[in-house]
Amino acid sequence: MNEKSNHLSYRRDIDGLRALAVSSVVIFHAAPGRLPSGFIGVDIFFVISGYLISSIILNGIKSGQFTFSSFYVRRIKRIFPALITILCCSLFSGYLLFTDEELSELGRHVAAGSAFVSNFLLLSESGYFDTAAEYKTLLHLWSLSVEEQFYLIWPLLLWAAAIFRVTHAKVIVTVFVLSLCLCIYFVNWNSAIAFYSPFTRFWELSLGGTLAAFGGETNVSAGFRVSRSIISMLAGAVLFIGFLTIKRGDPFPGWTAMLPTIGAAMLIWAGPRAYVNRVVLGHSAAVWVGLISFPIYLWHWPLLAFPRILEGTEIAQWKRFVAVGVSVPLAWVTYRFIEKPLRTSNGKWVVPALVLTIVLVGITGLTSSVSGGMGWRTWAPRVENIGGIGTGEFFEYVGTHFFPCSPPDLLAESKDGSGFLRCPQSKPDSRLDIAVVGDSHAESLFPGIAEKFSASNVVWFGNGGGLPFISNDEYAKIFKYISEDKNIRFVVIAAAWTRKIKLSEMQKFHKELLSTSMFLKASGKKVILVDDVPTFSFAPMRCKFSGRLGLPNRCEEFVGPTNTVYQAELRDISKSGTLASFISVRNAFCDLVACSMAHDGRLLFRDEHHLTIAGSRRAAERFPQGLMPHEIGAAQ
Repeated sequence: MNEKSNHLSYRRDIDGLRALAVSSVVIFHAAPGRLPSGFIGVDIFFVISGYLISSIILNGIKSGQFTFSSFYVRRIKRIFPALITILCCSLFSGYLLFTDEELSELGRHVAAGSAFVSNFLLLSESGYFDTAAEYKTLLHLWSLSVEEQFYLIWPLLLWAAAIFRVTHAKVIVTVFVLSLCLCIYFVNWNSAIAFYSPFTRFWELSLGGTLAAFGGETNVSAGFRVSRSIISMLAGAVLFIGFLTIKRGDPFPGWTAMLPTIGAAMLIWAGPRAYVNRVVLGHSAAVWVGLISFPIYLWHWPLLAFPRILEGTEIAQWKRFVAVGVSVPLAWVTYRFIEKPLRTSNGKWVVPALVLTIVLVGITGLTSSVSGGMGWRTWAPRVENIGGIGTGEFFEYVGTHFFPCSPPDLLAESKDGSGFLRCPQSKPDSRLDIAVVGDSHAESLFPGIAEKFSASNVVWFGNGGGLPFISNDEYAKIFKYISEDKNIRFVVIAAAWTRKIKLSEMQKFHKELLSTSMFLKASGKKVILVDDVPTFSFAPMRCKFSGRLGLPNRCEEFVGPTNTVYQAELRDISKSGTLASFISVRNAFCDLVACSMAHDGRLLFRDEHHLTIAGSRRAAERFPQGLMPHEIGAAQ
């Protein structure tokens, strides 16, 4: 929102702050390794929006000129033109290039985006644990939906406060505190809710509203007698610390989000004459980027997501930079020839036309979703191998076919906020027979092993991304529990050995694995060491479909002999047969020539290196029935 209205004077520095916010988000999406904290730019946007919207509403109420109709007319003119452009371009491109399944998903997200409920849709899809976020074309619209939901509630709340003679400051501070408390609670209990729910995000917008309620920059010099420039420099330091310390994977938003939001609030509070605001944020280049920040934000993500979907894997770094580069001129064209003319137009037809258009776009998206992707398109890519891509289908199967593990402390520690069962066992009773231990690669083996040895109670224990060694603190409690449980007779140890072990660390790897096997053997356990599945250089999209951009179906790839290096260590420890046994699940997917992602028309991998349920079952075929007796209970 670039307001130059009678209600709020224009501030160049706020457009400069927008430039900082959008730049950090774009860099994070294009090159996350270069700015791992770049996603906090969204939180900066929230504070800016909260300040500007609250200022407009409060000024209008104070002057007696506020009306809901004028407020929403301005919002529609500001947001709808660019959003409609992106939704139409995305839907049309998907119509030409996507498979039926992909177009159906895109249509669902177009409908959600046009109704400003993308955050709720993503929450229902469980975010990270559904199809990889990188493949969701309109993932970024979640933040716009949160803002629009705020715009629906906020004017009514502030208007009601004025009617009932409740000070706006009290209302805004109350919303801030309640929302922040909810956010802190959910970030530790269910991170998806904390991230996507408007009620756990409103505190960031109401923080900006607090600035508006207390007079913005006016009180900084008059009330506190502190130099605006010092405050702006302190604010810059706070933001710098946020960009330096916050990273993907941290509990977020929660307390961590205080750094970017407080930093942004301090910059707004300092005012346009403060040194950082005037010299850095008020620079013409920053202001120019800020003016087109909204269409940049809308354009950049689909330009990154579409190539990923079409190529079936992460695109090369140079392609990501090209996509981001293309988003800037597209954003300028959108701003100059679509957004600005419609926003400044006084024509009575503008708002009805925009509302009607976005409704039609939403209906078209919904039709695409309900119809299963407009199956009449003869040019659409074809499905060659069935199976779900991403982890949603896998975790849904585990959650509906298995039970929470019986050790209460290990079950409690396994809860990662995803809502999925991350410590499953195959039977409801507390007696455990077979323990599968390791990272997500071991977790992928669990369903197949559990179904093959169906008379036994099989459990998967895992914790963090480390290797399953007795010396690893992440697994200390797990191995202690296993050693003390006399009912557990078999322990399967598996991990992403190929991805986590360096050739220079083989001696250490041998020592750690040997000590772990000896510890379990001393506890009376039978140890089974399992090698790793192959890692492909392309995503299973390439294997699932044919005809994508005219490309043939691809499922096979020669995967180098890296596995054989650590396999020698696994075989060495298990060669006598007294300390451990060795099983190669890699051979379920590879021969001497190549490895394959599919078998008999079914996908075996849900990403480059994690198994589907079908893949897990195929891997379990490598376990001889006699290795772990089918009726394990009878042998006791």
